Amino acid sequence: MLEVKPCKFGVGVFATQDIAADTKVCDVVGKLIDYATSAALGDRECDPLQVGPNLYLAWEDPARLINHACEPNCGIRFDGTKYDMFAVKNIAKGEELLWDYSNSMGDDETWRLECGCGSSNCRAVVGPFSGLPAETQRTYRKLGIVLPFLCG
Repeated sequence: MLEVKPCKFGVGVFATQDIAADTKVCDVVGKLIDYATSAALGDRECDPLQVGPNLYLAWEDPARLINHACEPNCGIRFDGTKYDMFAVKNIAKGEELLWDYSNSMGDDETWRLECGCGSSNCRAVVGPFSGLPAETQRTYRKLGIVLPFLCG
């Protein structure tokens, strides 16, 4: 269902078949680590996924390789025991899978990313969930793709 291949961001994850909205596209798995362990990764510090105020998931491919977009076609859901990446829109064969990194970024986060997604609603900078427009936050909550620690 998925293929890792070159894209404008280096590498990305692409659909090898049409994927219907609300379909699980891959597992989001890895080892849980704290912020200090994440920071000690040096230039790979941004790789782990924030899943709590001081908790990160050193996640595995292919989920780790899914790039950011301000208008994503997928997102991470947590069912109380595990994380999974789901399509939030229909994704056509050959299309790159994209999720909004802000859906896992708390207010204490100092990391920022210049966005190059090119969408008509591009925010130019990827930052914490609380900095998203209110309507975007509501939409993401409705889709169930905001990590629970941000919904407190």
